[in-house]
Amino acid sequence: MGFGVVNKIFLEFEKPFWEAGSPGFQLVCKEDETNPRCPQEWYKKLYIFYVDPKAPNTVFAWLSGEEALHMEALTEEEVAHTIVQVLRRFTGNDDIPLPQRLVRSRWGGDPLCCGSYSFIAIGASGEDIDTIAEPLYSQHTREPVVQFAGEATHRQHHSTVHAAYLSGQREADRLIHMCRA
Repeated sequence: MGFGVVNKIFLEFEKPFWEAGSPGFQLVCKEDETNPRCPQEWYKKLYIFYVDPKAPNTVFAWLSGEEALHMEALTEEEVAHTIVQVLRRFTGNDDIPLPQRLVRSRWGGDPLCCGSYSFIAIGASGEDIDTIAEPLYSQHTREPVVQFAGEATHRQHHSTVHAAYLSGQREADRLIHMCRA
């Protein structure tokens, strides 16, 4: 199994610079321009911006991998300035202002999380997910001593909030069944 980082960056503007009613926009560029040569080119991994439906002056972008980790170490001013430069370049609109506010996740630097999602790495398989999901049993009884839930323990929906929810239900059902037995 592998473990990685996906971060979101929220940018709140005084007023939208994008088309009214737009759900968001994607950045499309030539293939050789999209591959970061180093984490310092983190902005090349910004590929989609969604308009926040609950905050129509706000867009949020996704960023993953080493570039997401590099972005976490930058100041909010550096992140905002870089993103606005990218948006100006792609839209041709040099009047896009800096955002009024920037909020971002920093899953990679959180000492309690150290990342944000699991994935099936090269050499791994769905069987590894099944193994991780198996409870630990006492030597003297068939009752689980430790049970595991979370997005990495659900074979069909791994890496998602849905998997975390379903695996929590699975383990709760196991406890209920154990208590009724």
